Amino acid sequence: MRQIIGIFFLCGFSIFSCSGPESQYTAGEIVNTHNNRTSVEVEGMLSIEGDLAEFLPCDANESWFLRDPGSELRKRYTELLSNKVPPFAMVQARLVLTPLETVAHKSEWESLYDKVYEVVEVKSVVPHNEQSIQCKNQFYELEAIGNEPGWTLLLNQLEDQKYSYKMVSDYGENNYLGIIHLTEGYLQKKLNFSGNMPDGSPLSIVVIKENCTDDAGNAMPAAITVQYKNRELIGCVRKIEL
Repeated sequence: MRQIIGIFFLCGFSIFSCSGPESQYTAGEIVNTHNNRTSVEVEGMLSIEGDLAEFLPCDANESWFLRDPGSELRKRYTELLSNKVPPFAMVQARLVLTPLETVAHKSEWESLYDKVYEVVEVKSVVPHNEQSIQCKNQFYELEAIGNEPGWTLLLNQLEDQKYSYKMVSDYGENNYLGIIHLTEGYLQKKLNFSGNMPDGSPLSIVVIKENCTDDAGNAMPAAITVQYKNRELIGCVRKIEL
């Protein structure tokens, strides 16, 4: 499923046609084909936490891992956020990337992704709520935050009742990626999600669509409880499209 979606986006979605039988990548305008390496300019959503840099192109259901050899992308990301938002925050970015078709030695994070790209140039990095980059998809259908021990959760629909999750806990110390399923409550007041942590242990998420106020006094549209590894995290949902 992920490979099919990726191929459709790269060679089927863009208004630019693939440049020849040897090219497999057209996720935007082809800006360079020097030394048999095709660079493409792409718009989408970016999040960085530690060694993990993840990029979700506009109108794609598959995220890419980014290598940032010059650290320019991380620098721009850090400067934009200025440590004022939870870790793994989403921002909008326009980047020039080169696909790495074969990666001999993948890192632990890279092994979780089908596609790895290298950052060639950073065109722009702007806050999530700015409209300078227009993407048709909503990216994450649910974004939640909690205090003590400082955590964030993102859910993105993949198909039907299947969602990907990205959770950062303990003020950025632990990062988790995986798949979870909506088992009850679609378009209802109470939503139940069930799945597994990366180590196979159970993960349960319950969302109740009622007013929720965070520790800073901000009103949000839903309350959330996350249970895993004998832990219970309680927080608020700041965005929900379910």
